[in-house]
Amino acid sequence: MTTAMPVRETGRMVSSARGDGPRRRRAFTAAEKLAHLTAYEQAVTAGKRGGKLTAEQAEIARLKQELELKDKRLATTEAALDIMGKAVALLETISESAEQDQRPGKR
Repeated sequence: MTTAMPVRETGRMVSSARGDGPRRRRAFTAAEKLAHLTAYEQAVTAGKRGGKLTAEQAEIARLKQELELKDKRLATTEAALDIMGKAVALLETISESAEQDQRPGKR
C-alpha cells in the first residue's frame, strides 16, 4: 500500500514530519548518566510510600536516626582517643629527653 504525499496548490509536495530522515538517538556521557542515576536514587527511596507512616515504619525511622547520631558520636570519641594517645606518646618522649638532659656528667 502506497501513500501519496499531500500536494499544495502550487504543485509542490508538502514535507512530512520526518522528511529530514531518521532522528539521531540522544547520547549521554558517563558523567551525565551518573548524574541522572544519582538524582533518581535521591528522588525515589525504596520502601517509602506516600502518606502517614505505620507504627513499624516510624519506629524504624527513629532507630535509624538514633543509630546515625550514635555513629557520629562514636567517630568523635574515637578521634579524641586517637589524639589523646598521640599526646601521651609525645609527652613521654619529651619527658624522657628532659630526664636525659638532667643527668649529671652528660655535658
